[in-house]
Amino acid sequence: TDGVANWAASATFTNAGAYQSYYRIRIPGEYPTNSGTIDTQLYAIAQNICNLDTAGTPGYSTVRKPVLIHCIAYGSLFDPAISGGASAARTSALQILQQVQYIGKTQASASTPLPSYKQIIGSADQRITLIQQAFQKIMQDSVSVTLIE
Repeated sequence: TDGVANWAASATFTNAGAYQSYYRIRIPGEYPTNSGTIDTQLYAIAQNICNLDTAGTPGYSTVRKPVLIHCIAYGSLFDPAISGGASAARTSALQILQQVQYIGKTQASASTPLPSYKQIIGSADQRITLIQQAFQKIMQDSVSVTLIE
């Protein structure tokens, strides 16, 4: 993602038990309403996904196999040469991605910078190379990876 969450939405969480729960988003006649802050919503969704499958709001983690969330910062927003280095949008987007990784247990602290191999910037050819390297490193976590669009 470019990390810039810019439209709040609220959708009902349907607790149908372990591995069956979901958010009612974009189901015909069930469109989300705008509410809350975007970052808070993102963190809550990440936490719900990471919850144990035995929790009151069941997630997809088990004691033996916790969910891991990896974030990839993609695009010119993250390129210091284009975005002016420390732009407010870049800083905010990186903080959101770092917090999601912290919730998803792929970094020890939300204040830890996003690893450089997860920042996909540069020319088209450079981005291709960098994203290949990022996926190779992520796949070495020895845990199944699901891509969510």
